[in-house]
Amino acid sequence: MYVSGYFILPSTDTLGYGFGIYKANLLTFFDPVPSGSNFNWSLFLPDIKNNFGEHEGFAYLGIGGILLLFISLILCINKKNLIKIHYKYLTIVIIFLLISLSNNVGFAHIQIVNIPISNYLYAPLSIIRASGRFIWIVYYALILFALIIFYKSKIRKEYLIFALVLQIIDTSVFFKNKTINDIDLKNENNLFNFEKNLINNYSKIYSTYSSDNSKIFYQVSDILMKNSFEKTNIFRLGRYDRAEQSVNKSNLYSKMLDLNFDTDTIYVIENFDHLRHVKHLIKDLNHGLFNKQNIWYLIPEGKNLMSPIDLKKKDEIDFYEITLNSKENIYFKDKKGILGFGWSHGSYGKVYNNSGAWTEGNKSFLIFNNDEISDLKVESVSFEILQVMNVNNSPLNINVYLNNKFLTKIKLDKYDKKIQLNLQKKLKKGVNEILFEILNPITPVSKLESVDGRLLGFKINSFIFN
Repeated sequence: MYVSGYFILPSTDTLGYGFGIYKANLLTFFDPVPSGSNFNWSLFLPDIKNNFGEHEGFAYLGIGGILLLFISLILCINKKNLIKIHYKYLTIVIIFLLISLSNNVGFAHIQIVNIPISNYLYAPLSIIRASGRFIWIVYYALILFALIIFYKSKIRKEYLIFALVLQIIDTSVFFKNKTINDIDLKNENNLFNFEKNLINNYSKIYSTYSSDNSKIFYQVSDILMKNSFEKTNIFRLGRYDRAEQSVNKSNLYSKMLDLNFDTDTIYVIENFDHLRHVKHLIKDLNHGLFNKQNIWYLIPEGKNLMSPIDLKKKDEIDFYEITLNSKENIYFKDKKGILGFGWSHGSYGKVYNNSGAWTEGNKSFLIFNNDEISDLKVESVSFEILQVMNVNNSPLNINVYLNNKFLTKIKLDKYDKKIQLNLQKKLKKGVNEILFEILNPITPVSKLESVDGRLLGFKINSFIFN
């Protein structure tokens, strides 16, 4: 752990969201389908519907394993002294079982136990995070117990072989399935067919939205493995320095906003928010924008390499079109949304939320089109605020700019629920850009409210142009 740099992380970054969600189900040993999956590991048993997150506690025993355990329990009950109980091992197994089930115990899709826990207890438990994985220790203990019972009972080997054959037949669907090969084929990303040697000219490959749980990691993994890049921020890690990551993202955005694109870097555009903003930034520049297998890449000085198909796909990237007096909900990474650089997911603490978006870092942008509606008709835009990050009674200070011109200054406290900006006669025809410059963002971890290390300002849920 020391050699791999584990102890360079702040202790708060060893904590993670998910305890009580990513857990095991009481019926996990008999459920052949992990929650959220369509793949059935059993040839005989149907899916048992369970709860979100319980795929982490997937521990299907298989027909052979279930039969083996069932017979062993009967033998153990009929012959009282067949096996000596080692209570220290039994205690460990029971503890691991309770941890895997967590404080929210599910039976199929029904939650039968829900025990609220305080933040002081949740914090150390969040080191475990995906507690459902502890069921694997219980799983192996049960198999070992069954095998010992069989051995002690001196049952004929044929019965054990029968259980094994039954197990192989039951789970044979996995071995016949081409899932692994199909994934490999999908990840065989012939990104630069149009210029085979182009990739060798770049020593770095960066995502515009790096995170420990990169959504594009598997899709670009072939590129990462087959080429000798010196640096990348595309990774999947269990733990990382959240605050440093937030700062690194802000620094990357600042360089791109200054049109300072490194000519030795390939930029992978990970979401639609960034895609809109990048298209807006490079409209008069000689950079290329390519879509290969649903992943967008920015190639500095690569515009001359764009094919007619590439140019057509770039033209199809849309900006939000102003609609008057229509309330629009905000979603992070929304294909038809209004967000640009500088926003992050709407979750906070133990609350997982797909709606709304947080400002992250010092600069957060909104990008929208004003082609259809005359700027004389748009008087204002207002935003519904769900939450504000500020320390004690100090307000959150924000400078607002419209198309690089100062618009107004805003001070927000935790009770503010709305931002309204006067836009009368200030919009231009075409693409417009609103910048929220957050002067004093803070991290939830600094307030001891969450292990979240993002530099946050305020969270907006919806907007309306009037």
